[in-house]
Amino acid sequence: MGGDLVRISAEWARWGKREDDRGYEVLAFSGAHFSRENFHRLLQRFSPGTPERLPQVTIGWAGQRQADWVGIGIQEASDRPDRVGRRVSETRFFCVPYDALRARPVSYLDLFTRFWDVELPEDGGPVVVEARPLRPELIDIPQKAENAAELLVSRKPVCVVADDRVSLHDRLRFIDAVAALLPYGVRTRFSASTWTSSTADHKIRLSFTDEPREDSYNLFWNTTTREDPRDLPAPLDLRIAEQYGQRIREGVRRDHVVRRLAEAVAPVSFEDPHQLLAALLRERPEARAGGDGPATSDPVAAVEGLAAALKAGEREKAGSFLNQLSLDSKVDPPEPVRRRLRDGVMMHRLLSRNVAVEGPARIELYRALFALCFQRVLTDRGYEQILEFVGRDSYTGEHALALSRLAPVSRRLRFTLARQHSPGELEALLGNAGAHEIVAVAADPETDRSLREELYRALLRCPPSGELTEALVESVFLCDRWRDMYPGSEDIQFERLQNLLWLAYPGDFGPHQLQEALTPRRVMPTLSLVAAAAARYGQGAGAALVHNFLAVMVDKAAFDPKERVRVLRTLEDVPVPVYSPAQVAQAGARHAPEDARPGRFARAVEFVSGHATVIGVGLFLFAVVVALVAALIVLI
Repeated sequence: MGGDLVRISAEWARWGKREDDRGYEVLAFSGAHFSRENFHRLLQRFSPGTPERLPQVTIGWAGQRQADWVGIGIQEASDRPDRVGRRVSETRFFCVPYDALRARPVSYLDLFTRFWDVELPEDGGPVVVEARPLRPELIDIPQKAENAAELLVSRKPVCVVADDRVSLHDRLRFIDAVAALLPYGVRTRFSASTWTSSTADHKIRLSFTDEPREDSYNLFWNTTTREDPRDLPAPLDLRIAEQYGQRIREGVRRDHVVRRLAEAVAPVSFEDPHQLLAALLRERPEARAGGDGPATSDPVAAVEGLAAALKAGEREKAGSFLNQLSLDSKVDPPEPVRRRLRDGVMMHRLLSRNVAVEGPARIELYRALFALCFQRVLTDRGYEQILEFVGRDSYTGEHALALSRLAPVSRRLRFTLARQHSPGELEALLGNAGAHEIVAVAADPETDRSLREELYRALLRCPPSGELTEALVESVFLCDRWRDMYPGSEDIQFERLQNLLWLAYPGDFGPHQLQEALTPRRVMPTLSLVAAAAARYGQGAGAALVHNFLAVMVDKAAFDPKERVRVLRTLEDVPVPVYSPAQVAQAGARHAPEDARPGRFARAVEFVSGHATVIGVGLFLFAVVVALVAALIVLI
């Protein structure tokens, strides 16, 4: 049990079908605060429809026994079909007492992560988990999230139109970003879903959907297009929503806004937009100035004043100048002013690890000076410039933390800075990242070796999922990155690739999976990946490689159609594998019938794949393929 975590005791219900298939109902539940009928009404109120792709997540709320509850439902596919052969989905719905989140807010994504693989107690007791407190600086706020938050204040629902390429984690992160721009207390009346039917009659305020809805504002994931609802909000609600959006975008740092709104924990409803705007306007600490700091916005003078105050030991005055620099950093100064600022910072060593400012104030000083001297949004080039300016030997984890608050533009930079700051910072970032994001950073050629190793270990801790399989297949299992990291060490490459193949395909690995794993995408499969896939396949890998890898490659090559047919015919003596080794063992069958009489190529590959070492298998297959192609060229 970690002291920094929030302990949550949640009520729960399981929603699905019984064997007699009478329809969806509450199958089991914890009965301390909710009855079966309570859960039934909740699950019907926040039903998103019938999704084709699972899992999906729905956020809801409940008021029960004079207390507020935050609900989160996880809809998954079950292994049991109904009477007509359709797969039955099941939903686990958890109700978290709002009082548990009031003192230490938690994000929706972290609640989902904690409840994802939890076991439901057989005795009907509550589920107890521990979650990380919300970290405003780790929440990425895209422009579309600002637009969605503004529109929700108008009391109209918002739909985000997106296709299946937008992952579950990306959808949850977007919902978190929108919710972070609203007072935390609105979660007692907030509902959202990672998917809803465009035709379902639901009561969900923020949802992802496949098609636009007439009763909602529609934002489109890949464009800036917006479609308004058939019936627009009342003029007063629209004006309040516009004021809300202006306050969010008026130049205040997003993590300040998120932190202030996270502190607005008093329950509040969408039905009164005035309350939402009042919560945003309440307490603006970054607008307060103290001490005898400069009255005008002159960052060069503020730097000089701060240096003089620190030298004289005048802490209050130094704090006033630091507040002024924080405010100044919200505007980009012209390049001549930047040069003067860099000269002053260098002369007074204000970015030194020994600067006489302690704790969070030092991080804010670094951040403000980085923004003023270089850029407010951190790019790869800006990062390199700052490293050179600070000095690589003088660069510390505190500098990395300050840089992370400049909103790095690339995912690789975010992970790099988190790792430089502390193992805990990287762990927190990994905990909020999806498989697609982790794999994308690992596949980035600019990612350094040690970070890629950390990401690899994080992938091995991920539970199997469709998102993880899709990300690994799209990256060709990072085979080119392992080749570049361990040239000449095929055994290390092979070990990593085998682990990732097992992670992507924990169950059956037959001809279809082998073809998917070896299909070229951004890069060609390496020899080590071919060997790892052959070893994962097992007996009969030779025939499978011929038909599900080599034949596919030939079919996609730029051959004349007649030549392609001639080449493919030369492979016909190798029997086509229909089943995976696991299916063959279960059925007591063989990949090829006894009377198929495979040719010498197939027998040789079958013999080697069954008896040689795994690396030998890969090298042998490669040599045979090269020889076969050479023979085909001669024949053609």
